[in-house]
Formats: sequence, C-alpha cells, structure tokens
Amino acid sequence: MVAYLLSWSGDIFDVFNTNSVWRIWASLIAFTWYFYANFDGYSDLAIGAARLLGADLRPNFDAPYSKTNPADFWNSWHISLTRFLRTNVFTAIVGRHARRQYAGIVITMLLIGLWHSVTWASALFGVYHAVFLVAHRAIAGRRPPSDSAPWTFLKPALVFAWFGLSLPLLQLDLSKAIDFYGAMLGIRP
Repeated sequence: MVAYLLSWSGDIFDVFNTNSVWRIWASLIAFTWYFYANFDGYSDLAIGAARLLGADLRPNFDAPYSKTNPADFWNSWHISLTRFLRTNVFTAIVGRHARRQYAGIVITMLLIGLWHSVTWASALFGVYHAVFLVAHRAIAGRRPPSDSAPWTFLKPALVFAWFGLSLPLLQLDLSKAIDFYGAMLGIRP
C-alpha cells in the first residue's frame, strides 16, 4: 500500500529537467521510501506465500533506514543477497588475510551493483557503496562511536540520505544520472 501511494515519485527520473530543485529532492526522498516499501513488500509477499506452502523463509529486510552506519544498513537490506555474496565472494577473497578486506568489499559491492543491471551506472552504484563501507571500516576501529542525543537522530537520517543519493544510478543510464545530480544542484544540461 505504501509503495502504491509513493509510486508517483519514480516519474521524476523521466522529467527532472523540467522540475525545480525542491521538487527533485522531494521526489527523490519519496522514491527512496518507495524503493524500500516496494522491494520489502514483494519480499513479504514471498515469505507469506512460502508460509502458506509450509516453508519458513527468513525476513529479507530488517528496518534498514533505522541503521546508523553503512555496514549495519547492508546487513539489514536485501539480507539474502547480502549474505550470499558475503559468504561466497567476500569471505572467499579475504579468507584469513585481513589486508584483503578492502578488496573484498569493493568486489562484493561491485557485484551487488551489477546484480541490478550490467551498466556503468550500476557499477558506479556498487563502487559508491564500497567507498563508504571501506571508509566506515577504516574509521570505525579508530574512534569510539558517539552516543550523544543529536547523533542518535542524525545518523539514521544520514544513512537514509546516503542510500537515497545512490538510487538514481539504478534508475538512469550514467549520462542521465550525471544530469540528474546536476539538476539536484540547480545545474541544467
């Protein structure tokens, strides 16, 4: 139901050149919620259908927009795909060699991007997420997490924005995605 109510938001990718900066941002925010609600809704339907047939499938999403960092986000978003690739790609690359972890992250996230479609924009989607995962892993071990009240509310909002900003890469080819990002800043082709 939520996805249906937000389905209008995807139209922005076809008409962003004729819309205001504010309309583009508002539509992208709505589309970020639509993307989750649609995907999670289909997963919930599959889980329900499986239960009717006697199978018990695990949830595929675990409140990803409430997470406070990229690693927690990806551990709660499309859990079946993330676990499959973590087990069969990341672990195979890293093995017992901790120094290979960054290469493992980049290759795994590149495959997640290419899983959506084999385009340059989807590959860039994977690289975008890999950069943030690598940065998070590099920084997280060096300083203690902040539990102050402002950060408690700000971190999930930043994760939501971080993910939402990557979605045009899954919806548009690379040149149009670049134009879309420019339009978000008021720069028109």
